[in-house]
Amino acid sequence: MSKIITVDLIEGGMELAEVIKNKYGQILLSDGVKLEQKHRKILKTWGIASVVIKDDGSDQKKVQYSQEKMDQAGNILLARFNWKPENGFEEEIYKIALERVVETELN
Repeated sequence: MSKIITVDLIEGGMELAEVIKNKYGQILLSDGVKLEQKHRKILKTWGIASVVIKDDGSDQKKVQYSQEKMDQAGNILLARFNWKPENGFEEEIYKIALERVVETELN
């Protein structure tokens, strides 16, 4: 399992789940690399805002929201943007946005 984090949240020992490339397609860091604090500055220099790290899921919330709450959150998001996810990456972002709306606006 993996998760997307911003470069600011990098902690020593985190392991990359995907290759990081610069805007020219050159590999900056390979998947499997153990990140260190120094990587933050390097990635920011290259304009990299987020990375995909391996995650064992131990810190993930076990909260399951009702379908009614998720539908309400979906309606709130629909009112904010006229957009639907078109691929797996966008679906993950949409799911995170739904959960955030439930947590911050519907609870």
